Amino acid sequence: MSEKAEVIEWARMLLRNPNKCVILDTETTGLGDDDEIIELAIINTSGKTLMNQRFKPLEKREFADATAIHGIEYKDLKDCPTIDAYYDEITQLLKGNLVLIYNAKYDKRLLKQSFKKANKTFLYKDYEFNCVMLNYSAYLEVERWQKLQGGDHSALGDCIAALDLIKMMSHSTGSLIKKKVSNLLVLLMGNVLLILGVVFMIFAPLAGGMLVLSALFVLPAPRNFFYAETGRTIPTKGKGLIISMFIVAFFVFIVQASEKDRQTRLEVQQQVISTEK
Repeated sequence: MSEKAEVIEWARMLLRNPNKCVILDTETTGLGDDDEIIELAIINTSGKTLMNQRFKPLEKREFADATAIHGIEYKDLKDCPTIDAYYDEITQLLKGNLVLIYNAKYDKRLLKQSFKKANKTFLYKDYEFNCVMLNYSAYLEVERWQKLQGGDHSALGDCIAALDLIKMMSHSTGSLIKKKVSNLLVLLMGNVLLILGVVFMIFAPLAGGMLVLSALFVLPAPRNFFYAETGRTIPTKGKGLIISMFIVAFFVFIVQASEKDRQTRLEVQQQVISTEK
């Protein structure tokens, strides 16, 4: 099973077990080691809200850079409880469940340092975390940070966006089938180009050589000629290059075939003339 297929099965498992999986998101005073959580939301994978709470920061009073993103100011929090008042409720919601977080590394760190400021212990080993972002990257078959699509920079809104993303990945059977069909077509095209190239080389070496080069570009190498597996799609520029090379090779073949036909006719004419003499 491919990594993408595994992610699809993972997403389906999460949706089948809403009482065992929770999605968590936070808004904070910043990205640093001294920053704190000021908003936290938890939902389950059926979409039920289990917590949506703001907290008064224990230390920071100004966090303009973060406010520019999520819109939360200290004045909005001054009458809210501090996070330690919800320590028991938060940890009880997380323990025993699979905790899903988009960019889990960041939120885990903020949970730990926020509770530490309140003299509360938060140990990663006591919880089971899965990073939705890393799974989404595997689903896309890329290795880079991915922005959460559909989030509104509120803790609850981003939880819902993460759930929507999980649902999207769980419904991807059709896209997998399309990819397999696409890969088979790429494989077929590569093999056809290779066969045509070999045949063309007998009559028109230049055209045949260009077709063989096109085939080598399409087929992943090194692979068995008849049983190659195409684990990739051709980039748009690559498709244009192949089409251009095929057209050029076709015209080269026509020109060379015409030239060969012309030479054949000349030879026949010369033989006729020699015979008449």
